[in-house]
Amino acid sequence: AYLPDCLHFSPLCFVDVACIHQADAGLVERGIYGIGGILSVSKELRVLWSEPYLSRLWCVFELAAFRKANPGGKITLAPLFVEGAVACIWILFTV
Repeated sequence: AYLPDCLHFSPLCFVDVACIHQADAGLVERGIYGIGGILSVSKELRVLWSEPYLSRLWCVFELAAFRKANPGGKITLAPLFVEGAVACIWILFTV
């Protein structure tokens, strides 16, 4: 059974869709060139996985780049529907 690690929070989190500009080509390029530095010092790559995940080239690139930049880093695949359910429950009990 999958149980998210709810008791440990990392002080830093890189969310690619929020940290790499999605529209401006120049900023997208800068973000892509900078991702290697971020991945090389990351302890874990947590993937919020859904069925089409590996059909997107960008997602495959991120996995390969993390493994290349950080051979000893941990890759965690978390089903997106479970993370969403946990987030909803957390919001309900904290509001």
